[in-house]
Amino acid sequence: HSNENTVKGIEAAVERNAAVAETDVQRTADGHYVINHDDDFSRCCGVDKKPSEMTLSEVKKLKVRDNVNPFNPPTEVPTMEEILDAANGRIELYIELKGETADPQMVDDVYRMIRERDMQDQTTFISLNYDLVDYAERTYPDVQTGYLCRTMRAIKK
Repeated sequence: HSNENTVKGIEAAVERNAAVAETDVQRTADGHYVINHDDDFSRCCGVDKKPSEMTLSEVKKLKVRDNVNPFNPPTEVPTMEEILDAANGRIELYIELKGETADPQMVDDVYRMIRERDMQDQTTFISLNYDLVDYAERTYPDVQTGYLCRTMRAIKK
């Protein structure tokens, strides 16, 4: 998980010739889109707040620790735009619409960013929320979609 959900992480994936990188987008209290996997910033930044409870300027003051190599300097939490710019023409992106702020507005806003960069053929919307995937598929057919589902397996004792 070194450099996860950071611009450095995208650059590391490009350097390793990865075909695709996955990133998690959430909305801030003031309507901006930032990248974070967990519900809050506790694990990566040591701050027990959700993106939805913070403004973009507050999030930008956080530092993402490299949990694999603590000698690496911390980096900032990127915006969706910064991740798209880092990936554009270099690597495909799976964009997971994540958490409580994942809604049609998020799809519309992130699609607009993708379209502005002409990245429709480089991006795939993914989500655990089937209705959201269906909305993205119907509304923006020029971007791929994927549904994430969890399966439960019985464990025999």
